[in-house]
Amino acid sequence: MKEIVIWGGTGQCRVVNEAIDKTKYRVSAVVDNRKLDSIPIKNTQFLIGERNLKDWICQNNKKGIYCVSAIGGFKGFDRISIQNKMRSLGLEPKNIIHKTAYIADGVEFGVGLQALAMSVVCSGSKLGEGVIINTSASIDHDCVIENGVHIGPGANLTGEVYVGQYSFIGAGSVVLPGIEIGNNVIVGAGSVVTKSINSNCKVAGNPARRI
Repeated sequence: MKEIVIWGGTGQCRVVNEAIDKTKYRVSAVVDNRKLDSIPIKNTQFLIGERNLKDWICQNNKKGIYCVSAIGGFKGFDRISIQNKMRSLGLEPKNIIHKTAYIADGVEFGVGLQALAMSVVCSGSKLGEGVIINTSASIDHDCVIENGVHIGPGANLTGEVYVGQYSFIGAGSVVLPGIEIGNNVIVGAGSVVTKSINSNCKVAGNPARRI
C-alpha cells in the first residue's frame, strides 16, 4: 500500500482524506506549520514544518511517497509553493480524484489536482497544477483553469471560461460562457459573473461587480 503525506491540517485535509482510495493508499503523516488542537486524521503521524518532515523522511528511510498540498481557499500560491517544497524533499505530488467525480476523456490536468465529491470536468478543458475542484463544482467544455485555482463548492463554470492563476471562485457562483477571469481574483460566494474580470481584484453580487 502506497503512503501519502498531506500538508495542511484543517478542513481541506479532511475532504482530501475522504477522497483518497483507502484500498490503495494510506495517509502516513499530516504536516502543518503550527501545532493543532486536534489531529485531523486519527492514528496518523503529525509533523510541524518542513524541517520536521525532512527529519521524518530521513529517519524512516521513506521512499516512493506521494504528497498532497491541502491548502484551500484563496491560497493557491501557497498551495503550489508547498507542493514544490515537498517535491524538493523527494515526495511525488498525487492527483486526488474522488470516486464520484467525473472527468471527461481527454481532459488535460497538471499534478496536484483535487477533484472532490460529485465534481465534474467536461471535454476539452485544461487544468494547471494544484487545482481544486471542490464538492459538486462543475467545469463545462473547453475551459482553461491555470495553476493554483480553487473552484468552490457548487460553483458552475459554463463553456469556454478562462480562469487565471491563483484565483478563487466562491461557493455557488456561476460564470457565464466565454468569460475571462484574471490572476489573483476572488469571486464572492453566490456571484453571477457576466463580464470578464481584470487581475488582482475582488468581485461579488448578481451581476458581479468589483468591491
